[in-house]
This record gives sequence, C-alpha cells and structure tokens, in this order.
Amino acid sequence: MPLLWDDLKILLAAARGGSLSRAAVMLQIDQSTVSRRLSGLEAALDTVLFKRSKNGLQITDAGERLLPLAEEVEHAAEQFVEGVAAGRAKGPSGLVRILGNAWILNRLSERMLPAFLAQYPLVDVRLLAQVPQSPARSDATLSLWFEAPPKHGDISMRLGEVPFALYAHKDTDPDALDWVSFFDEDAPDRAPVRYWNRHRRTADRLRVTVTDAGLILAAIRSGAGKGLLPMCLGESDPQLRTIAGPEPQLTRTLHLHVHPDTLQTQRVKAAIATLQDTFEEVFLS
Repeated sequence: MPLLWDDLKILLAAARGGSLSRAAVMLQIDQSTVSRRLSGLEAALDTVLFKRSKNGLQITDAGERLLPLAEEVEHAAEQFVEGVAAGRAKGPSGLVRILGNAWILNRLSERMLPAFLAQYPLVDVRLLAQVPQSPARSDATLSLWFEAPPKHGDISMRLGEVPFALYAHKDTDPDALDWVSFFDEDAPDRAPVRYWNRHRRTADRLRVTVTDAGLILAAIRSGAGKGLLPMCLGESDPQLRTIAGPEPQLTRTLHLHVHPDTLQTQRVKAAIATLQDTFEEVFLS
C-alpha cells in the first residue's frame, strides 16, 4: 500500500508520545481516532508497529525500521511548508518546542519570549519542563540542559556560563541551617551534589532535595535551609542574601541540544539566534 503522510503522522506521534492519549494530544484529535488509524495502518502493512500494554505503547522492530522514513517525510514536508510560508509572509512560521528545567523556562517566558513572539508573529512556542522519552525526534525541538548529554542523535551547542552562589534567608543564621539542593534520581552526580559533598561540614545535613532551582528558591525563601541558586534568581530576591561573598561558588555551562537535521529550518535558526542573543539578559542580569 502507498503510505500517506497522515499515516506517518500517526506513527510519529505514537512513538514520541508513548501512549495513545499523548499521541492524541500531540495530533489534536481524539484517542479513539488515533487507535483506529494506528490499527488501520498496521492492518494495511500486515505488521505490528507497537505493542500495547497498560503502561503505554512500545515500538516494535518493524516500527523502528519505519521511523526513519516517517522522519524524512516529515522533514521534507516541514521544509516545503515553511518555505512557502516564508516566501509569502517574509518570515519563519510553525511550532518550536523548548524543553528544560522549569526555572529556565520561567526566565525565558519573562525575558526572551515577548520580543521573540513580536519579531516572529507566525512562530508558536511550546515550553515543556520534561526530558524527552522517545528516540523519535521532532523537527523543531530545542532542549536546554546543564550536564545532561544529548540524546537520540542531537548535537550539543554551548550557550554560556551560568553562575551559582550560596544563599540563605536574610533573617536566618546560615550556620544553623540545613541544606537544600538539586537532585536528579536519574543522574545523581550532577554539579550541585558534588559541590555539597565537597563543602559540607561533618554536622551538615542535606534535608531537602528537589528537581528544579525554583523549588530551591522557595525553600530558601521560607527559611527551610540554605543552598546553591543561579545568581540570576538569588540576586533578584530581596528576601535572600549570599553567605559566601559576592563571587559565584559554582559555574555551570548551559547547553542547547538540537537535532542536526533541524538546523536549516527558519524557525529553529530564529529560536537559536534569539537564545544566543538574549543569554546575558536571561541568565546573567
């Protein structure tokens, strides 16, 4: 049977979403339609593309073999549509997905997005505070991470150095406080944990661990403990003070991960250029 682009969209959404419900959200159709169309595609090909279970969808070897074709068609379609739109509207268009920690996305929302959306009126932005779970890429997805290595064929581009300092509530005695720190159960040896292990005293306790600097900020502001924060967050909060001097105690390199096949799309190039141009305003001011 000839494969249609609509059939391949179903395959890609199922692979990327990992479940019928998430695929339905991505495609903006109902779940029963996704299930029916996926079953129809499998019947037409006389093969099983996904194993169904209560935990979601698991792609089969046959599905894996079909993915590169689907991605190639997606890329060609995206390039064509974007080229037509750019020629008509003199600018990039389409959706850009940006993944990262919640505090990073908050900073982008406040300091980068307004000017970006005004400059590129046909580009939409989706901010996702999550790690991509599927090896199937999306044509316009950028990820912002510190030590996390790129996955699924992405390449890593250095954005800049983000300084961190040690903070406590201004009305507390830092020596009497326990510690609050970032901790990722899937990658427990990140830089903030190494800092804690190097600088803790014998009596120090790590009482609270969280997955985002915004939560560290809230805990420190409440007086629950002391901890490392990006200085762009700590210096802007009048309830906090540094407890080891004005210089950063830790500097972390923020990387942008992107699939090489997407670098020529206009909306991805526009988003990357804006992230580079506004890095200082977003993360250093």
